[in-house]
Amino acid sequence: MSQDVIASSGYLFLATRMKRLAERMQADALKIFERNGFGEITPAHMPILCALAEEDGLSVSEVVLRLGISQPAVTRSLSGMQAEDLVVLSPSPDDQRQKIARLSAKGRALVAIIRPTAWREITEAAADICADLESDVLGCLETLEKRLADKPLMDRKGTVNGLEIVNYADALADDFYRINADWISKMFVMEEADEEVLRDPKRFVIDQGGQILFVRTAEGQIIGTGALQPVGDEGDYEFTKMGVDESYRGLKVGAFLMHALLLRARQMGVKKLHLLTNKDCVAAISLYEKVGFYHSEEVMERFAAKYKRANVAMRYPI
Repeated sequence: MSQDVIASSGYLFLATRMKRLAERMQADALKIFERNGFGEITPAHMPILCALAEEDGLSVSEVVLRLGISQPAVTRSLSGMQAEDLVVLSPSPDDQRQKIARLSAKGRALVAIIRPTAWREITEAAADICADLESDVLGCLETLEKRLADKPLMDRKGTVNGLEIVNYADALADDFYRINADWISKMFVMEEADEEVLRDPKRFVIDQGGQILFVRTAEGQIIGTGALQPVGDEGDYEFTKMGVDESYRGLKVGAFLMHALLLRARQMGVKKLHLLTNKDCVAAISLYEKVGFYHSEEVMERFAAKYKRANVAMRYPI
């Protein structure tokens, strides 16, 4: 049996799954309309018919507010409904630029027959699907709509295990040095190229057009950092100085940080991205390879000379 990718992906495709469910229900509702003899009626017009049946003589703006859909969509539907002689559009006496929509005689007759037949049948069928569910479906939908209106998805920060990505600030310069100096000193020897960048990250990274990101815990501790440093004069950036506090290793902090750095590189419009490392960093190299970094002799020849420890060079296909 083939896997349902949309369902198995959880919240990733929540909107797509809801749209798919809506399309299935709307297709069934259309069949109910057809079975009741309303096959020539456009289903998209039904919400507006319902709104005007509740309160006739609504402006376009009022219809938009009652339905929560875009004004262009409402305007198109009303034009189509006018062409089908379901509504009458007339200028507002208060504002000639605004149109008032009222049901025509044909529209009122349609509502009078469709309300106790097709609309009732669809309502009962939808209620039957939702029967015996543990949650109040309509209540959950109302809550989701309110939460989305209050704070859209784009304003909701993604976190992993309570971790958060934060941008460079001068107050974090000591953390940048601390985290990197710790792992470099334990595995290798601090070199001049390390000291130069770690002692003055603003000058050698930020002021050159680079970026430094940090990982912060829910308690406010800085436990990881990494940089995108411009190098050379051909638009190259080095994925560099990425380290995680030793006491937090094994919690996928590195992967969380690396993904954030790669995303930031794309947002910056970086075209050429590489890294330098050492073959003893086995776990790190494996992580780099998993996200698409590949070994590059060209990078080795052009950039590796600045570090004695650099015997692995990789490029990212950005």
